[in-house]
Amino acid sequence: MGRFVGLGPNRGKGSGGSGTIIETTVYDRNTGITTDSNNNVGIVTLGDNVYSEILYNNVGLVTYYKETIGSDEKYWELSYDSVGLVTSIVEHVPQPPVYYTATVTPAASSVDEGTALTINVSTSNNVPDGTSLYWQTGSNTDDWDPYFGSFTVNSLSGSFTVTPKEDGVTEGTETFTVKIYQDVSRTMEIGESTSITINDTSISQNGQVVYTSGGTHSWTAPSGVTSVCVVCVGGGGKGGGAGGGAGGLGWKNNIAVTPGQSYTVVVGDRGTTSADGGDSYFINSSTVWGEGGHSAPYSNSVGGGYAGDGGGNGGNGSSATSWGGGGGGAGGYSGNGGSANTGSGGSGSGGGGGGGAGHTNSDSNDNKRKGGGGGGVGLLGEGSSGAGAPSTTYGGDGGGGGSGGANGNQSGTHSGGSGGNYGAGSGGTNDSSGSFSGTPGSGAVRIIWGAGRAFPSTNTGDL
Repeated sequence: MGRFVGLGPNRGKGSGGSGTIIETTVYDRNTGITTDSNNNVGIVTLGDNVYSEILYNNVGLVTYYKETIGSDEKYWELSYDSVGLVTSIVEHVPQPPVYYTATVTPAASSVDEGTALTINVSTSNNVPDGTSLYWQTGSNTDDWDPYFGSFTVNSLSGSFTVTPKEDGVTEGTETFTVKIYQDVSRTMEIGESTSITINDTSISQNGQVVYTSGGTHSWTAPSGVTSVCVVCVGGGGKGGGAGGGAGGLGWKNNIAVTPGQSYTVVVGDRGTTSADGGDSYFINSSTVWGEGGHSAPYSNSVGGGYAGDGGGNGGNGSSATSWGGGGGGAGGYSGNGGSANTGSGGSGSGGGGGGGAGHTNSDSNDNKRKGGGGGGVGLLGEGSSGAGAPSTTYGGDGGGGGSGGANGNQSGTHSGGSGGNYGAGSGGTNDSSGSFSGTPGSGAVRIIWGAGRAFPSTNTGDL
């Protein structure tokens, strides 16, 4: 083939692998030529002579081929002039391929779904700076996105990350290796990691944590947890002559978090004679928030508000008619807490607590001039609403707890009733300073996570 490429005037400008012209048997297309899908000749067989690895230029002229005569192999390179005539056929001496080696070291022997794992690679000393190498974990796009890529070697080393998909499908523990290739087509493998375990986070994804102690806390997202749902209840207000206002409740779903990262949790303190009930929130008050109820000795006795996907305002404390106002009920998941009244307290809505009852008689006996505490709200999602306290002649009754929250206490001897947990306002007394009022309900924050869990009431129980 090397001798007879091109037109008649060019014959004789090259030489075959043996240097001798050998007459071959007559052949035809059906027996001597193999073509590819583009109808280009790929292999020509002339008796014992085989021509293969044939390359073409952009106008279809042969530029390179391999000639095999018996055990003799040579490569030939053709050049053409401007009209497509062969100008030279010269032997091409190919360089042997340069093979690299690589040591592949994962940063850890296991990785959670949805978590990046660093892969460190060290290479042999013949790899130049700036060389691109190619990695692959497999071909399953259901487990990886992406499952292949490249990185650059500098100072004989490089690194990249792989991340198994957090698919929410329970598959159990899986293993994989990372392979390194020298070529972009990934045919020249030069290194492989040891086996790495994928931890299936869908198996143990349900969880929760509750904070009820007033102050600032820090919560760290567990491994595999990338989204949480949170409910916040503000601290209840303390009664004085009037009853204390209750804390609001706010909840929010699908809050994005990063495993291993810490987040701020603030739990509202109970109100005092000199301060309103404290606000509760997760991350910040714009994310999800329950405002604390107002304390009667300190300000007015209105209930707190909320922020989030839903929730309810805390109920107001009742005014001090002949002293002894009742405390407000904590806000609900889809409605407000019941406000206290001079007579019977109002019922909560949407799972909110019921309002306490205030004193209704003008009797001068101090032991009778006091109000009941409001009902609190539970943290396990929306349940039944709390009933308002019934009217009593002397001393106020406590409101019912909403969504499983604690009931408010009936007023005791000389003292107002305490508010129920969580978030309820306390009852007032004849002492407008609040010295003898009851204890308000505390604030709280509850965080839950797991597939199919969402406030106000979807799988929000203690799983």
